[in-house]
Amino acid sequence: MKRQLLKVGTTTLSMCIVLAFSAPAVYAQGTAFNVGGIEEILWSVVKTIQKLAVPITAIALVAVGIGIVTSGDDDSRKTDLKKIGGRILVGGVLVFGAATLAELIKNNLENAI
Repeated sequence: MKRQLLKVGTTTLSMCIVLAFSAPAVYAQGTAFNVGGIEEILWSVVKTIQKLAVPITAIALVAVGIGIVTSGDDDSRKTDLKKIGGRILVGGVLVFGAATLAELIKNNLENAI
């Protein structure tokens, strides 16, 4: 179960990265790809990861919930699934919290200067 989740997670992350870097090229067909700066690229990657993280997190939590319900009397499996669910939630908080924290730091540094 853990290996499957790890495979799904790494595959999803690699797909997010590929989509984030290939999407601008699709929109810029036949024209030069102009970027305002590295900040715009980074924020587009963060936003893409956030948009993809919501449904992936929801599906993973539903799968964990179904696993807990169907585990019956197997307490060790329930404990493992609860740990996985907690890690999924922590990952979601990190994905969205990191962008929020970076935005707060950026705004405070701009105001200080």
